[in-house]
Amino acid sequence: MSEKIMDMVTVGITVGRRALRNLLKQKPGFRILKTLEAGQEEGLSVFYFNGSCVNVADETIDGVYFDVEKQEWRTGAFSYPDVIYNRGGGGIFSSASSKAKEFQEQIAAQNIPSINYLKGFNKMEVYKLLKKDQNLRSFLPKTKRVRNIRVLTDFFEKEDAGYVKSFNGRKGEQVIKVEKEGPSFVYRYYKEQLFTGRAATLKELYESISGILNNKPFLIQSAIDLMRFNNRVTDMRAELQRNGDHELEIVAVCSRVSQEGSPITTHSESFRYDEFLKENLQFSEEEFLEVDKRIKAFLIDCYEVLEQHYGEVGELGIDFALDRNGRIWFIESNAHSAKVSVVKAYGDEVVEKVFKNPLRYGRSLVLGNKTR
Repeated sequence: MSEKIMDMVTVGITVGRRALRNLLKQKPGFRILKTLEAGQEEGLSVFYFNGSCVNVADETIDGVYFDVEKQEWRTGAFSYPDVIYNRGGGGIFSSASSKAKEFQEQIAAQNIPSINYLKGFNKMEVYKLLKKDQNLRSFLPKTKRVRNIRVLTDFFEKEDAGYVKSFNGRKGEQVIKVEKEGPSFVYRYYKEQLFTGRAATLKELYESISGILNNKPFLIQSAIDLMRFNNRVTDMRAELQRNGDHELEIVAVCSRVSQEGSPITTHSESFRYDEFLKENLQFSEEEFLEVDKRIKAFLIDCYEVLEQHYGEVGELGIDFALDRNGRIWFIESNAHSAKVSVVKAYGDEVVEKVFKNPLRYGRSLVLGNKTR
């Protein structure tokens, strides 16, 4: 496997250690299978790896691939791929280790492109970028970086509730909802299960939040009065991608409904948003068409503003919500969408497209199908 197959584009896909272990146990997850299937149908050579698989001394990767002849997952020695796709095991792109630095320098020297951004977003940085754009600033909730207790004091003098977020948190696990209850504060967050705590003072609240977030930098945002269904919070995840011709597509928009009592929609139920708004939230056809037009314009603007700063990219997941008055609010953008909601909500045609588009885009980066 050390020689690249002639005329075949090789895609190196980063995944987590658990995913790699499961592959070698012949227990691939659904999304890995869908990516493999998409790669096979597109005539691409696909292998999976993470930082521990990289050998910077000889510029090879001990990747895991599917042996079609033997019908099993195996380990093989690969040259660096033609294009990289970060599907969640990209710690080597955020690590400060000498190995990580050398690997990043090597792929840069070889001009190896990436399908998506190799590093995740900094929420505070994204907020500042979007706020600079006059078309987007009205979609942003009030947001402050919390450097000390005084920021929390000023915030809760004006607000009764807010969402605390780590700058670099993923999967909703570093999001804490805080509400004033008389002189004290109640906070809730999700980490494998729902946790609830109470702080008697702002000092105690600040210390509790800092402990939960392992003293990482964090921000606080005004709580949005979100649309609800059966007294549960609803928001939306949009999957935007560039296809093999680099055309930007809104592939799917999903409505998500939180678990009962949860402040976020992670591990939620998911539905096609057109059906959900009309059937569950009782939008008329006219009301839906009006909000659909506004949503699509908002999503395209977000994608393009982020690209202007970070460079063209093959896909982004964008989380947003509607409040009870139908106003759109930006929540966050995800550089490495797990595609959980779209798989839950949509049928085969859309699911196939959401897995194929990034690979088609990656192939075009390598083969130069688009004139730069």
